[in-house]
Amino acid sequence: MSAHEALQLAFGESDYSSVICIGHHKQGLDGIVTYAYIPSSKIDISKINIKTDSDFYITANTLTRKERKTENLFSLKNIVIDVDCHNSKLTDYDRNKLLEDFLFRIKRDLELPPFNIIHFTGRGLQLWYCLEEIAGVWSFLYRDTVEKIIDALETLKEEYTEFEQLNIDGISKNLVGFFRLFETYNTKTGKKSVVEIQDYVKYDLSELHQSIPTVRKNTQNIALQTNIQHDYIALNHKRIDFIKWLIAYRNAPVGAEMRDKLLLLFYNSCIRVMSREMAKAYTLKLNREFKIPLERTENIFTYIDQKGFLNFKNETFCMFLELNEFERHEYMKQKTSNYTRDKNRRLAKEERNRRILELHKAGKTNLEIAEILNISRTTVSTVIKANIKQLTSDEPQYSYGIVGWYIISEIDLMADRPKYVEYRIAEPNFGVGSDYEKWNVPYEKVRITLQGACAFPDDYSETQYFHIGGVEGSYYYTADNGKVLSVPFGAGISVNVKN
Repeated sequence: MSAHEALQLAFGESDYSSVICIGHHKQGLDGIVTYAYIPSSKIDISKINIKTDSDFYITANTLTRKERKTENLFSLKNIVIDVDCHNSKLTDYDRNKLLEDFLFRIKRDLELPPFNIIHFTGRGLQLWYCLEEIAGVWSFLYRDTVEKIIDALETLKEEYTEFEQLNIDGISKNLVGFFRLFETYNTKTGKKSVVEIQDYVKYDLSELHQSIPTVRKNTQNIALQTNIQHDYIALNHKRIDFIKWLIAYRNAPVGAEMRDKLLLLFYNSCIRVMSREMAKAYTLKLNREFKIPLERTENIFTYIDQKGFLNFKNETFCMFLELNEFERHEYMKQKTSNYTRDKNRRLAKEERNRRILELHKAGKTNLEIAEILNISRTTVSTVIKANIKQLTSDEPQYSYGIVGWYIISEIDLMADRPKYVEYRIAEPNFGVGSDYEKWNVPYEKVRITLQGACAFPDDYSETQYFHIGGVEGSYYYTADNGKVLSVPFGAGISVNVKN
């Protein structure tokens, strides 16, 4: 099998202008240096001056410019798992037999999709999954897919002692890492590498990720609760609100905000409960909440729209967002019984108003709009009058109003035998507030952050003032006599805000 054919499978068929980096290491010298940058759609190994005294390498993914840095990543093209055998005592025959046995066990024991390319590098293997080209914004999904593959391969090393001689190289996780180029010389063995194509059908990254079984590790990770609503509408409403909360809660510095992950998951949830036009507007509005908004949001919209939507389990959702214990606890909170109903009503009203304005701008009369949307002419007239500035000006219009509030409070707790805290967010105008939440206190002395959001109730006071409460609850502990006692507390603010 020719290297040219393998390279065409791995890098051909690109509609974009990007480059691949070729590196080489000359025998007797230290490190790999850049040899050339080649357009990804025009790669031709015959134009590379392959020498027997040098090792040649290639990046698995493409770059925007001629500088091999992660921030210059353009598109994800291949997942490469690098397996090395550095046992110098093995003969070539024994090493090759060990690698062949490893491949056999992978196919027999693991439920992994077939690899596209297998590359025998001289002292190890490269296992290639060739991907349908996808933007670098999906690097988080790429890395997790690599992790899942490596975890699966590591189970073979644990089960079969002979495979302990094999090392799965961490370079596989490097988005712009180097891998030995097909059919080039390995200066340590003095032989040319051998490439074999196993399958010509490329993988969709999301589908590949879902098809790889998750290996359960014996870790201390926080167990996800299972008492969430399984209805997808409720679940996606919950995820939309949680992502908004998470951005505000973390207030991460520039460069650590995970904008691409958050916007992708946010848009993916929005399209399950609202129109795509409205989902895009919501996502663009959320993007403006970042200190520096993400410029390439269209990549997210295009990919999700092509797929329809992506299904994520709660465990995967939490993993993508790298949630800590408190954040997971916040995500897994039960919502009130009316939560989904109220969300659907609000979205339906927003969608109705959006359609009214859209049809009005298209030249439809109030009567025609009312008939198209099956609503009253009075409703049409009210919405148009309320948005008259937006309809008569090309400038962006803004309006402001208090729709609810969000509080974050820190409290210090100390007891010899602590148990838990129960707390809630007090609802404006002395309403019932949010449901009580329970948080186990693990240490004798601890500072915890209590936080949450609460919208104004539909029947709030008609006066020109309304009251805003805070966080309230009780701290439970075991007394010396064995009884469980509690201490009430309140935190936050209590003020009057003029309407």
